Amino acid sequence: MSKGNTLISTLFDDLTHLEINTIIKDGMVAAAPQNTVEDVAEKLLDRYLIKLRVIISRNDLELNTGVIDRLKDCYSFQRLDQALNYYTDVLDQEEERLAEKDYIIILRMKSFCAFVKSKGDSISVAIRDATANLNGKSGALNLYTVRIGQLATAAATRKAMLVIETRDKIKLKRFLDLGTESIVMQTRFALDGDVTTRIEKDFANQPKQLVIDSHDKSIEISIGYWKSIVTIVGNLFKSGLKR
Repeated sequence: MSKGNTLISTLFDDLTHLEINTIIKDGMVAAAPQNTVEDVAEKLLDRYLIKLRVIISRNDLELNTGVIDRLKDCYSFQRLDQALNYYTDVLDQEEERLAEKDYIIILRMKSFCAFVKSKGDSISVAIRDATANLNGKSGALNLYTVRIGQLATAAATRKAMLVIETRDKIKLKRFLDLGTESIVMQTRFALDGDVTTRIEKDFANQPKQLVIDSHDKSIEISIGYWKSIVTIVGNLFKSGLKR
């Protein structure tokens, strides 16, 4: 498939799938967002590791020891991916079950690891200074394999940087925005007109009108923005056909 066709396919997919998520976060602060994609990656790995340790502690299972050992030197998304795969494999073998909320978070972490792994060297690490301390490697590092902490340090001193497309940078920030919290309300719109709304069970039993109103407002804003984008794209196609 040509690059042009790939872009059209990607754009079509974006325009035909709309999803609005509402989450409730603890300890919200008015902190400035991370300025660089390397900072975002470091923050995301840190949050995943913290959450995974909380999940392990909360689900007191005998099989936890193996995954804890794998987290002692978990410096990359590759190492995190290996720990997560080990944990879920052992859970399946021992027929153990995590709390549903925790298992959903595990799947979200695995989804991100699968994303960065699938991108391979299309999200590569560019070494700008030979003194950059990145495992002594060059040309073969990417977001999946690189030591994230060392990358963030090297990026701060402009010795290295991630080479990443805008679309993937946005995806990375979306994963950070969603974080490791539970989604209490989620609404999906499909091209055929199907609308699916999911509500987290505990929240459904004790709904908060403020959250429901906020979700409804987000849907309204998102649909309005979506309509504007569809109109612009439609006009561009019409203009192209006339030519």
